[in-house]
Amino acid sequence: MGEYRDYHISDIIEEINSKYFLPHIQRPFVWRDEQVIRLFDSLLRGYPIGTFLFWTTKSHVARRRKFFQNYYRKYSKDFNIEKLGLEDATTRDNVILVLDGQQRLQALYLATSGIYEGKELYFDLLSGKEEDEEGLLYEFKFFKKEPPKNVDTLWVKVKDMVNRFHKKGVLVANVKNDIMASSKIDQAFEGDIENNLERLKNALISDRRLSSYDETETDYERIFDIFVRVNSGGTKLSKSDLLFSFIKLQWKTIEAEKEFPKFLETLNANDQFEFSVDFLLKTSLVLIGARVKYDIKTFTGAKGGEIAEKIENNWQKIKATIASVLDLARDEFRIKNKKLLPSMNALIPTIYYAWRNDKKSRDDFEAEDKKTIKNWLLNTLLGGVFRGSTDELLRTARKKYLFRISQDYTKYLVQGNVQKEIADVFNQKQHGLSSTAQVVTARSNEWIINDGDCSFTIEAFEKYLNVYKDIIDNPSHKTFPAGLLNEEYRKLAKITEINQEILENIRYRDSESYLVLYLIYPYDIDFVPSSDANYPEQDHIFSQRELKENSYDESQINRIGNIRLVTSHANKRKSDTPYAKWIADETDEELHLASIPDKPNSWNVKNYTEFVEKREAEILKRVRQII
Repeated sequence: MGEYRDYHISDIIEEINSKYFLPHIQRPFVWRDEQVIRLFDSLLRGYPIGTFLFWTTKSHVARRRKFFQNYYRKYSKDFNIEKLGLEDATTRDNVILVLDGQQRLQALYLATSGIYEGKELYFDLLSGKEEDEEGLLYEFKFFKKEPPKNVDTLWVKVKDMVNRFHKKGVLVANVKNDIMASSKIDQAFEGDIENNLERLKNALISDRRLSSYDETETDYERIFDIFVRVNSGGTKLSKSDLLFSFIKLQWKTIEAEKEFPKFLETLNANDQFEFSVDFLLKTSLVLIGARVKYDIKTFTGAKGGEIAEKIENNWQKIKATIASVLDLARDEFRIKNKKLLPSMNALIPTIYYAWRNDKKSRDDFEAEDKKTIKNWLLNTLLGGVFRGSTDELLRTARKKYLFRISQDYTKYLVQGNVQKEIADVFNQKQHGLSSTAQVVTARSNEWIINDGDCSFTIEAFEKYLNVYKDIIDNPSHKTFPAGLLNEEYRKLAKITEINQEILENIRYRDSESYLVLYLIYPYDIDFVPSSDANYPEQDHIFSQRELKENSYDESQINRIGNIRLVTSHANKRKSDTPYAKWIADETDEELHLASIPDKPNSWNVKNYTEFVEKREAEILKRVRQII
């Protein structure tokens, strides 16, 4: 059993990374500067900042990591504790791990002892008279360098004030006098300055403002259960965060907290993509046949342990399969950047197909298969099939792939190729059916249709698919089931082939807009150019100003039929140039690349709507030719 205690914040801060650490199951620091500022406003108001949960344990019991002392937001995106030097492997008699309150404690540590995004926290000693529009009374702000002096503010660095107050014999009055002398501030503010210094000192040093529940439990499984209960009630941790925490705890031979970031760094290729832990977990669940939808009860019980073990045992194949499909999309389909991949989850059905067919390289895909997958994937992305909740779509993808196999297998049995092994697996007398073929059909339909998440389906099929591996291995049965997938997705009211309706609803800077414009451009576009001047941007062919002045609204102005891809330099050069003047300066080749319909000189603001419709028709024609 534990107990509740109250601490001086400064006492805890002084022992961070020497006594207080974070368990490896914790997610990265994610707070933004406005959250840190609000925390300090609460402290100076005397508001409670919530109870912390500390776990006192032996150093060998649980892996742990250090708090950031120099934090940049990009670290949370590619969170590699080894690369960031955050791993702590020293031996200590007792360490205290922060199970709940990481964000708050990390914020306090950075503000009083570290650096946040290259900036340090300052406090305006003249604030506190009235709330601002954000509801903040005391003004705190991060600056990269000392802020300029003026008559309305008196900024002091929080870190410096804490260090001053820690010195023996230093009183608030001493610090106030020094500030007054160095700033030459009007004496009328003396009382405000002293009061605010007193509040800052009380909040961080004098008062016991940090309340915690100190747990001494020795069972790590029980500690994880506490961690889940504390963090699953609100929005502090997503379910994928919790699942990843559980995997980090359960894996025996692979250190997940190192392995996942390394793999993500490879996939994302210098920020070309934004694959996440959530994507890796969801994909892994699909591949091993577990529930696609996260369920805390499922992954924290005995079944959760089996899932974690299965992912670990198959991790190398999982990585190879994901990488092979990304290579295929990037090198064969020209999807080379996150702007061209509106939904990363749209890759998962192809990854699952590659998994079932043991394709560990893009070269393992047949030419016809590549063509089918490219057509299906690009149509799916442009149609926004995987926009929003994808769990049902992923279950459907896995279900229809297996259903296809069951149909092939039943057909094979009906042809008379029935062997004794099948009857042993599916006992005819037990099920009261007249033939083994009927058993397979009935049983497979039961598994496919009635099992909501298909987790049993994959395991069940393994019992008999291996009996006739030559059926599954037959190339005629190994094409990507695009037709079956599209049939099911249409039942879910999804549009699976690009059409005029889709194009009319794609707007300026929509998630699908870059992809459609990229596809009609005949050359590769570099989204990571050496010069910022060459970065691809979206440009209005008829400028926004010209159209607004002629009473067109935003929905008309931003239709994809009025948008083209150009370099940043070209975009700035064109700016608000009227259409008539712009086309006069463009070459015929540039106008063709921009898909300007018919005679470019014939278009103007009066027939703008017709221009957009004709250009969208031309875009649709070009896209269909490509995919």
